[in-house]
Amino acid sequence: MRFERGNEAAMRDALLNIQEYAAAMDVDDGNVLAILDACRDALSAPARNCDVGTAEEQTKRLRENCFNKYKPSCKGCKYITDLKKENCWLKWAQMPYEEEGGAK
Repeated sequence: MRFERGNEAAMRDALLNIQEYAAAMDVDDGNVLAILDACRDALSAPARNCDVGTAEEQTKRLRENCFNKYKPSCKGCKYITDLKKENCWLKWAQMPYEEEGGAK
């Protein structure tokens, strides 16, 4: 999984640094434990499709998901609600990233 240099990558780097600094402090301090817990929880959250890869790579994954599973009718696609197709790609982008196949 490759994070691009954007919000996700920068926040992840910052959290890893904060976690490292906090771990070097007094781990019996409740505030330090709270910081470590918050960092762990945030770092364990799954990446979304929009967090991984370049715009071109994301587009390729979306198209593979779409065309391999749901085209031409989009029937059964879980990213379409109320038969509206115009924003399905936004819903796909927010779904958790998986190495194979895009979203869960």
